[in-house]
Amino acid sequence: MAKFRLMEGEQVIERKRVRNVAGELRDDYELILTERRIVVTRTRRPALGAIFGILGALIGEGFKDTRIEYEIVREKFGSAEATSNNELDVRSTGEGYLLIHFDVRIKDAAAWAERLQRWGAGEASEVATATVVKR
Repeated sequence: MAKFRLMEGEQVIERKRVRNVAGELRDDYELILTERRIVVTRTRRPALGAIFGILGALIGEGFKDTRIEYEIVREKFGSAEATSNNELDVRSTGEGYLLIHFDVRIKDAAAWAERLQRWGAGEASEVATATVVKR
């Protein structure tokens, strides 16, 4: 997938480190909520640290790669549900191959599910807290 970049005039509401339920432990995930879309990025780290120890980990930092793993625009947002205290299930409105679905581990999943539902409905309170991030 592509690298994450803000679109012209797009504002970040919040960024939160998460864990992908099905992802590898050495990969870092981040949920990025903007006024236009929800994005989950994945930063892949080479396994050099496991093979060569601390030196390998330091070298591996130069080879990490961050890409968009999932992306749902507000118009296609379907639902967000807390499946446990720290697991969030997010779905788009599509069907079959057009459905975008991801599960992430996040602290206070119920509050995030409620927040994303308000965001999807276009409530002004979620957009009003946005801060401008310059490119």
